[in-house]
Amino acid sequence: PHGVLSQPWSVIGGQVSSAVVGVLVVSVLGASPLSAALAVSLAIAVMHLLRCLHPPGGATALSVVLATGAGVRPD
Repeated sequence: PHGVLSQPWSVIGGQVSSAVVGVLVVSVLGASPLSAALAVSLAIAVMHLLRCLHPPGGATALSVVLATGAGVRPD
């Protein structure tokens, strides 16, 4: 709980920004392996810029793309 990556701003900001990036990538490019890779890399870049780096945030962006490709719509 004392680590920089597990502070509230990192956790909440990282998850929310990654989810937004994932939804934007899917809405622009659709679901594909390239979209998944792009969503993860853009999510990491956005978290770095916002200083809210949270490693599981990359998985959040990936999950949005994979869920959309499986026919599940993110709400």
